[in-house]
Amino acid sequence: EKGKKDELMTLEEAIDDSKNLTDFLMDFDVDDDQ
Repeated sequence: EKGKKDELMTLEEAIDDSKNLTDFLMDFDVDDDQ
């Protein structure tokens, strides 16, 4: 039970990190085009 919960939190954190990385790259691309 505990292991499953930890795994879920890690997955959610990974998804958040992925979204943050995507936003960062998108912002970088926009700045690069200007």
